[in-house]
Amino acid sequence: MERVRLLKTRALNAYERVLDALEAGDYDWAIFLLEQAFQLLIKYILALKLGYFPRVHSISRLLEEAEEVSNEFPDFLARYRNQIAVLEDAYIASRYYPRRYREEDVRDKLEIFKELLELVERHEE
Repeated sequence: MERVRLLKTRALNAYERVLDALEAGDYDWAIFLLEQAFQLLIKYILALKLGYFPRVHSISRLLEEAEEVSNEFPDFLARYRNQIAVLEDAYIASRYYPRRYREEDVRDKLEIFKELLELVERHEE
């Protein structure tokens, strides 16, 4: 159980680093870290409730898998599909493409992360 909880701890730590990177004006790093926070948080609830998570890096794919936990997860994906696509793009672009991100690219996704955190916490027990 401790290993599973480590995923949530890492997600929350990544989120805190997002805020640090935003404050420093490093938006490329902030969006990369935010994508990591999303991935880790979804992998946490999958591991907690299902005992596993797929070894993929797609937030969309992970949220689809989380339908086994609750129908709220694919509903979340449907509501935020465009914003999630930007995060998934940032995961790839940060490694392979010379793309720059702006503050608003990150800020508009912070509230979405908080909503995901609330959703996950409703299903922890």
